[in-house]
This record gives sequence, structure tokens and C-alpha cells, in this order.
Amino acid sequence: MTANSSKTTAVRFWNNLRRFGGRAAAGLFLLSAASAPAALGQTWELTQVYGNSAGLIGQLAMTTLKSNVVVTAVTNSTNNLEVIAWNDTGTKLARTGSATGDEVFPLWGVAITALDSSRVVTAAANWNTSDLELTVWKISPSGSVAQQGKIGTGGVVTEVSIAMLDSGRVVTAVQNSEGGLTLRVWEISSTGVITAENTYSVSSASEMAVMALNPSQVVTAYRNGKENLELIAFSIDGSNKITRQGTVTSGAVAKISMGYWPPNIVTAVETEKAGLDLQTWSVDASGDIASVLSASGGSAFAVSLAMVPTAPDTPLPFTLVETSKDDLSLVAWYMNPEYEGDIGEMAYYNGGSYIGPQLAIASEGPGRPYFVVTAVKNTSSDLEMKVWQLYQPTE
Repeated sequence: MTANSSKTTAVRFWNNLRRFGGRAAAGLFLLSAASAPAALGQTWELTQVYGNSAGLIGQLAMTTLKSNVVVTAVTNSTNNLEVIAWNDTGTKLARTGSATGDEVFPLWGVAITALDSSRVVTAAANWNTSDLELTVWKISPSGSVAQQGKIGTGGVVTEVSIAMLDSGRVVTAVQNSEGGLTLRVWEISSTGVITAENTYSVSSASEMAVMALNPSQVVTAYRNGKENLELIAFSIDGSNKITRQGTVTSGAVAKISMGYWPPNIVTAVETEKAGLDLQTWSVDASGDIASVLSASGGSAFAVSLAMVPTAPDTPLPFTLVETSKDDLSLVAWYMNPEYEGDIGEMAYYNGGSYIGPQLAIASEGPGRPYFVVTAVKNTSSDLEMKVWQLYQPTE
């Protein structure tokens, strides 16, 4: 048997071991995911643990605040921005508090990022002005939510993405009034005062995502004027000046999500043929970007990506997509060191009809490894939350 045929057989064997997560996660044996994939005879599974729900929603975004706590940002039945805090107690996912902000455009999306262990920042287009509005929200130790500050001078936007640079700065990537991408840095004080800083614009961009590699370097991923995936690295200096670095393009895409899979970044996209593609990219200090590895999944009509800790400094990408049957597909991915570092499916769940493309996924933080939360707009247009566990069954 050739090396390539041996590799194909082993990968097929691993993929055949996928299970639908449907049984209780009792008596689990958890192992570092860095070493687990090498043992192809040992299956991993995803199971629903418990969940919760809320009322009618339009747009949806979610972020990890701290271990056991996630925060959702939604547009509610009156098109107002609503921020909800959720705490995983270990036995249930409890809604601990919420607060409502201004009315925002229900079709133009919302974005959210954690700023520190007690604050999140949302970005959305204000209903009255169409301008980008940033709002700081403070979550108390008991889980109550209160608005701390806001600013609405970001210019007319129709799409939004946001990422944290450090505990006093965020960066937004938006589709501006001319159909291009505008990147902007924002300073945020301890009392919630927001100050708009420098900008950088790129023409012909949509479906953008932004992430920070560190406080002085960010990467944007977006669909360019030819409908292809394009990534650009930017440096941000001590005066918040934005400087464009390297760029790279790939195939045609419809939706884009992005995360940091050390030492690389990873993109999860809905392709032009409504399929899921996963791609890793190296980015050096000078901003040069290069393709590393790729993998393909099943059908996808929307995509969300989260990096989930499974052991100290061992995150794994989890993708959440809407399938061609309007089902929910959740996949945990791993890098297989035995086969030239290929990306493979470690565990898989498929089921649960809902209304796409409103979906989001977030980890439960480093103090809660192997746990992930999904949020979707269900068939009743309500917010539906689920907690999932990645585990190895003992049988």
C-alpha cells in the first residue's frame, strides 16, 4: 500500500467514527486534544448538555466574556439592540441580565467583542442616522448588564465587524457608504468614554471580518470586488496610525468568519457553491500572509467560527453552519500530526432545524475547556442557546 493510499484509508476510518452527539456526557475521559487525534481508534463526540432561550430576534452576535460567561447581542422585536449575559453554572445555562440600547437597522448586522473581564463593546448601524454606533456595556459580578457609554460618529455603514486590541482599544471593519471597507481604531476609557481614532479604507469590500493577532497587528478578511476572499494585514502603532502590510487572495466566497489558531489564523467560509471551506494562513511580523493548509466540509449557507480551548494553549476551531436541509451542523476540527498536519474533523453533530443565517458560536473560556455555546434563530424566530461538550466516551 502506498503512503497516499494509507493516508486516505486512515482519514476515511477516522471520518467514519463520527457520531451524532445525543447521549449524556457522563463518565468522560478528557485528554489533551493535541495528542488525541493521533489515536484514530479513539473517538471524540459532541453532545448537547443543556440550553436556554429568549424571545423574538433579528440579528445575532455572541462573544466570550470570561470563563463560563458568554454575552449575546441581538436586535429584538422592536429592532432595538439588546445585550444579554449568560452564565453556565455547570448544571444550566442561566440568563443573568440584559439591557436595551438604541434602535438599529435590523438587516445590517450587529457585532460584539469582549473588552475586558467585565465589559463588552457592540457595533451596529443606528436606525436614525445609519451611522456606525459603538456602545460599551458593563456586566456586573452577578451578571446584570448596564450601558456604560456610546458614540455614533462612525459614518454610514451597512455591515460591521469588531475585535478587541487590548483592554482600552477596539478596531472595527465596516462596509462604508461607497461599498468599501473602512478600518478604524477606537480608544475606550475605564468609564466607557469612546474616542474615534485613525482610519484606513479599501475599495469594493463586503462580508468582512476582523481579528487582532496582538495589540499592534490586525488582519481583515472580506469578499473583494471579484467576490473572492481577500486578506490584508495591518500594523497599528502607539499613536493608533494604521499601516497596510501584506495581502493575499483566494477563491470565491459568500460568508466569512475568522479566528486565531496559533501560530496561524484560520478562516471558515461559505464558498460560492454553498460549501464550507477551512483555511489556515501564516502571518509574520511584517504582515506577509501565506496559505498553509485547507479542508472542506459539507454544505453551508452561513458560517460562524470560534476557537475553543481543550487544554492549556491548545485551542481548536469549531464551525457552526446552516446545511442545505436547514439543519444545524457543528464540527470540531483538529490538525493531524501523523499525516503532514492535515486538518480533519474530530467530532461532528448534525440536526435541529432553524432559520438561517442568524447563528453564532463562542467558547466558554480557558477555565471551561471542551465546552462551547451555540446561539441560533430558531424556526419560531426566537433566540435558542445550547451548551455543547467535546468528550471521549468511555465505552
